[in-house]
Amino acid sequence: MKNISSVELKHEKDVLWRPSYCWYLKTSAIVLGLLTVIFFTLNILLKQYMRQIDKELTPWLNNGNTDKVATQ
Repeated sequence: MKNISSVELKHEKDVLWRPSYCWYLKTSAIVLGLLTVIFFTLNILLKQYMRQIDKELTPWLNNGNTDKVATQ
């Protein structure tokens, strides 16, 4: 009968490369950066296809006209 723990230890020694926390941090930063760039690129490229919302429905988006928002 084989000892299971010795087999598991032998398997862990066979691993050639194991990622470190620094690698996870760098990879996560790269993925987050790429997603941010893709989001803003698509936002700029598809701006003409975005739906325009009436200012009456969203008074907080009315440029510089905060008096009407405060009285409503």
